[in-house]
Amino acid sequence: ITAAAPGFAHVHIRPQLGGIGALALTARTVRGPIRFVAAPADGGTQLALTLPPGCDGTLFLPGGERRALAGGESFTTTLPAS
Repeated sequence: ITAAAPGFAHVHIRPQLGGIGALALTARTVRGPIRFVAAPADGGTQLALTLPPGCDGTLFLPGGERRALAGGESFTTTLPAS
């Protein structure tokens, strides 16, 4: 998770889980906490993200896919097994 604009108005999230089975973290920013959870699910990995209000983001997924994320909302997706 990296700031892509001053004051964490926009962040870039590039999950690089490698062989980690599960991960939960909270990045504290001036706009509030960014929550990220990765857990095994359906033969892949489920990602769950929550961004604070006023902090939009871009999620970079394997294969070059990008997802725009709105601040103040939660997002969930499942990555296929690699």
